[in-house]
Amino acid sequence: MDQQLLPFVKYSDKDRTPDTPHLTLTIEGDSSVDVSDDELIYDVLFTITRAADDPHTRPCIIHWNPVEDGCGQSGMKLLFHGEEGLQLEELDPEKLPTKLLILREVTISDPYFKELVLGSSVSWKAPLPSVHFEDSGPEVTYSIFWPGGQIPIWDWGTLAEHSERTLVPKSTPVTLNYESDPEYFEDPPPPSPRSISPSARVNGVPIFSVTITGPTTLSMKDQIPSRPQYPLTVTVSYHIEAGLPCLPHSGMLTFHSYIFKQPDNHDEGFRIYRRGNEGWTPYEWRTHQRGFIITEPQALNVGRNDENHFWTLKPGESWSFTRKVSEFPKDVAPGDTFRYIFKGATLDWWNWGNFETHKDTMVWVPGWLQAKIKDPKDNEGRPVVVVPASNAVEFTLVD
Repeated sequence: MDQQLLPFVKYSDKDRTPDTPHLTLTIEGDSSVDVSDDELIYDVLFTITRAADDPHTRPCIIHWNPVEDGCGQSGMKLLFHGEEGLQLEELDPEKLPTKLLILREVTISDPYFKELVLGSSVSWKAPLPSVHFEDSGPEVTYSIFWPGGQIPIWDWGTLAEHSERTLVPKSTPVTLNYESDPEYFEDPPPPSPRSISPSARVNGVPIFSVTITGPTTLSMKDQIPSRPQYPLTVTVSYHIEAGLPCLPHSGMLTFHSYIFKQPDNHDEGFRIYRRGNEGWTPYEWRTHQRGFIITEPQALNVGRNDENHFWTLKPGESWSFTRKVSEFPKDVAPGDTFRYIFKGATLDWWNWGNFETHKDTMVWVPGWLQAKIKDPKDNEGRPVVVVPASNAVEFTLVD
């Protein structure tokens, strides 16, 4: 556990009530908030996990509401990253949801009644109350933190066994512990979307493809322990379908290059896999966040391209660059074999023409710049350009 968080913890392992299931909570959310957005919604994903090594093997059911329990008066805390360390932000309790300790009838249709067996997880998503942003300023960093809590409405057994029965708050509540942030997800990793097939392309729009090449081995010599860097060449190619009518600017286009430059991602873009006894397993590094930065949107001039966020191609042209793979498991060692692939993604912004055409074109991104374009939304209605998965490269670590 981060030592800075210790003063804010209410419940930990030592506070667990005997003869109750062993549960922990993790929270995830985006890493930035645009407070100027009139429709600001910051969703938090809550996941409750039952320990695989829980000495109590029976199934259990719980009633937990992400709004009342997670975002309510006794739920998450907001921590400000100041010059003197983390500071607790005091929020007006009258503006936070209230927890109602009342009888609850067990029904399978109730989204807040869940059943948990050893090693299983359940998740909910809920918006963070707006009071969290009332006194925030631009370029300020906060963390949302679960200090630990209790679940008073629970019982041993399954939902089917308790169907239409009424549960009352127990005198021995389940302790829902704070869980320290793991560097990567434990085995088995969460499911990941399939690689995007070329068949997902939209007819009549620009066609993009990606190929990657790299050496078959990576020497651990002169590498930082546990942080090797594998260089590979990424080539992005553009062409158009034969027989299309005359295109604007002879088919030349400009696009935002973020999807090809972003860090390895669970949902899209680049991904690394490790070969084990049971085949290829995706490696998950810190793709989830527990904090956010209050940011003002930043304007980018497409044609000026000061930060090299955009690229221009003619039909038949390619763009190549070097990408370094640096996110590896902690226990990486010589002999380990990895597979790297671009799983596919969609361009967040593109338009016909070159940089001269777009010398006055402005777009807006979150304040830290390395992100998808937020405005104009949906690329101003232009067709979606789907970039399917690349080939895969495999390499082995050697001494």
